[in-house]
Amino acid sequence: VREIAASASPLALWAAVALFLLAAMAADRLRRGRLLRSARPLVASEWRREVEQLGGSVELFTSSEVDVPVTWGLARPVLLLPPAAEEWSASLRRHVLLHELAHVERCDAAVLGLARLACALHWFNPLAWWALRRLVTEAELAADDQVLLAGARPSSYAGDLVDFARRLRRPLPR
Repeated sequence: VREIAASASPLALWAAVALFLLAAMAADRLRRGRLLRSARPLVASEWRREVEQLGGSVELFTSSEVDVPVTWGLARPVLLLPPAAEEWSASLRRHVLLHELAHVERCDAAVLGLARLACALHWFNPLAWWALRRLVTEAELAADDQVLLAGARPSSYAGDLVDFARRLRRPLPR
């Protein structure tokens, strides 16, 4: 490996790593497409009624392939929920929707996509990766803030998050 790295030009090395990271981004996009094709529309009227009350615009689906709510898309945002979501309490349902709709309103998918693209092109720069990690953290905190600004009691929201985490089939990545 050292010989290959030593004989490769810096530009070839940069291009190889950048292409690998871009391919990983493309694979992630394909995976989301497969997830959506295998998902089923969420027909629970409580969820749809709550989205309308909150003034959100998101297509709701469920999939056994996810353990946590996942939102993506700009023109036609999608919220993919685990099947158990149909039995969630009204409080948890509202908190999840407020959080995920905040991501949609803030266009977090686009911002984080651009940040990942910047990391693919500047893979050698640790500050690019640090900035991406901070953007992800700040996007989550901003979405949490929207839940609290909408009137959720912090103790109620925290309790819902803890209960939710306890029900996960797999632990969340650190």
